[in-house]
Amino acid sequence: TVRFTDIRSRVVGSSDAEPDQNWQWDPVKSQAELLTTRATLEGAVDSGLLQLSPVAPASLAWLTSADVSNVAVADTLAFAFTPAGFTVAFHGRNATGTYGMPVRVAGMSFTILSAPPVASAKFAVALREDVISSLKGVKVDRRLDTDIADFSLEGADPVFVQRALNAMTLALQTLSQASDKEFAQERRRFLDQQARKTDSILEVQRARLSQFRTSSQAFNTKEQISQQQQSLGTLRTRREELAADRDV
Repeated sequence: TVRFTDIRSRVVGSSDAEPDQNWQWDPVKSQAELLTTRATLEGAVDSGLLQLSPVAPASLAWLTSADVSNVAVADTLAFAFTPAGFTVAFHGRNATGTYGMPVRVAGMSFTILSAPPVASAKFAVALREDVISSLKGVKVDRRLDTDIADFSLEGADPVFVQRALNAMTLALQTLSQASDKEFAQERRRFLDQQARKTDSILEVQRARLSQFRTSSQAFNTKEQISQQQQSLGTLRTRREELAADRDV
């Protein structure tokens, strides 16, 4: 279950988030459509490690990082653990690894931070395109008159289905945040350009006004009052000086 929010309305104001009255536009439906895009599906598969299915008692939590996107064949990934390190075998290839350091085998890379509590473990590895295809069956059901939608996916493995839906939701969130960030950056650049353009026009107008005042000896009312006050002050001072001289 996901609640959609319009980030742009909080970033740039509600007026920019309002659609044209002549254009039928549903922001929740638009965001939900992103769930089945290639970018979202790829992000879900990679970030959720959906190509890997642990065989009990194996756990994905043991892998602090993993990249299996370039695997060329579906097979079983087998680990053997010792206190000093581990070995990994996949489709006839073997590699030895050290805890905390990445190890590569058959185009895949893994990092295991510390020794798991078992001597061996296996993971089923699926092809990336096969997993992406399995995610295309996700359904989005919006709750009437709300900004909430329910995501559902059918599959033979309930654990995988749950992992897949969670990964797709997070991938959609990441994609939406990146889109909103890019939108905000574009708007900021536009506003900066407009501000610089306005400053430039203002400086030109100030220069023209200054030139006009110099050539026509024209001043505004405040400047005239200030000059008159200065003249009166000078006259008062001179008068007081003359009165003092007269008294002497």
